[in-house]
Amino acid sequence: MIFVVMRGKKRHSSSRRLSIAEFAMIEPLLKKGTSPEIKEQVKAVLIGGRPLMDVAEEYGRSRQALDHNVSVVWDTYKKFKEGLAAAGLAG
Repeated sequence: MIFVVMRGKKRHSSSRRLSIAEFAMIEPLLKKGTSPEIKEQVKAVLIGGRPLMDVAEEYGRSRQALDHNVSVVWDTYKKFKEGLAAAGLAG
């Protein structure tokens, strides 16, 4: 597992990956106001494996803003998986 240290926090750089099915499972749990464009950008990073900087530049956004969106989705996914495990449904 690769970590990048940023401002005292450990961040996963390449290990944050989701399948299309995993993203589809958590998509209803995302805030209702999450725009299709932001979802597309997050998918490019988490599903497509594209670097944050490349996606941010393509959409005219800062890397930090996109990283925040990716982190929110990733945290939602982790909580979803923890809930499945707690319910004995994780496999």
